[in-house]
Amino acid sequence: MTTVKSGWQTRHGFLKQEQSAIKQLRKFIDQSLRSYVEAATRSLADRSIKLRFTYDGWATVLLDGGYQHQHTHSRADLVGVYCVERELLPAGAKLGGELTLLDPRSGKQAIQSAWNSEEVTLSPEPGKLIIFPAFLPHRVNEVSGSGHRITINFDVQVGMLPRE
Repeated sequence: MTTVKSGWQTRHGFLKQEQSAIKQLRKFIDQSLRSYVEAATRSLADRSIKLRFTYDGWATVLLDGGYQHQHTHSRADLVGVYCVERELLPAGAKLGGELTLLDPRSGKQAIQSAWNSEEVTLSPEPGKLIIFPAFLPHRVNEVSGSGHRITINFDVQVGMLPRE
């Protein structure tokens, strides 16, 4: 887990609980992971290939002034961030707490094309699941005002099951 400023994290194992809501979330995560891997690799076009997703999760709560430093997840293939709650603000107000994904390539500054970006910033919305490769450096921007941001985060290992 990473250093969290103005917030806290639960221990790993959060997604192993057997409450109904956690079981439903695991089912949603499994379906989303399968769709992500299929879209990213096209390897599931052959339906005889069965994938196994192993993941462990924890909750992160960030309060006013809270953020997470830039980091990567070294023992995973994918990372998931499921937004549980984010304070609603009036139109035009900025809460912060966005997830910023950074380009890890060493020569990125030399590329000046219009479609290239050194970073992509995604705004968390309740019920939204963001999945990305674990090697991507990322951070959570500072939550501002009296707001808060609650997410369930998880590291994923992807494996193939033997053919039947």
